[in-house]
Amino acid sequence: MFSYIVIFSILSEMAPKYFEAYFVIYPFSQLRRTADPVFSPPLIHNGFCWQLKVFPNGVSIVEGGYISVFLQLCSGCPEKCRYECIFELIHQSSKDSSNNIVKKFECDFKVGECWGIQKFLRLELLNDEGYFDKTADTLVLRYVI
Repeated sequence: MFSYIVIFSILSEMAPKYFEAYFVIYPFSQLRRTADPVFSPPLIHNGFCWQLKVFPNGVSIVEGGYISVFLQLCSGCPEKCRYECIFELIHQSSKDSSNNIVKKFECDFKVGECWGIQKFLRLELLNDEGYFDKTADTLVLRYVI
């Protein structure tokens, strides 16, 4: 008896391909002392403008305990558009990507709205687990839309 999986890839002009970007947060230790968000450079793709909005010290109810990561649609779609998003925190002490933390979600985005994860990772684990590079004072996020 044989079992197999067939994977189909459908190309469509209606559904754009995934695209990705990296956001290096520097100087993370200094930014972590404030409640202010940090914004990635704008990512423009297929007429849409996206930006990461990261709270190095957490947002609202999780402030001081977690890093919070959100994706914001800055411009491009007059109506709500459904997108799948992937946030990946890069493990900087290892070249093994299986050590990276990956979180996925799907949301309906409207211009000006942010969606994401309040409790992305406990701040105490950033140092202990090797995600924060103390020497370079950086945290690296990859995001895929």
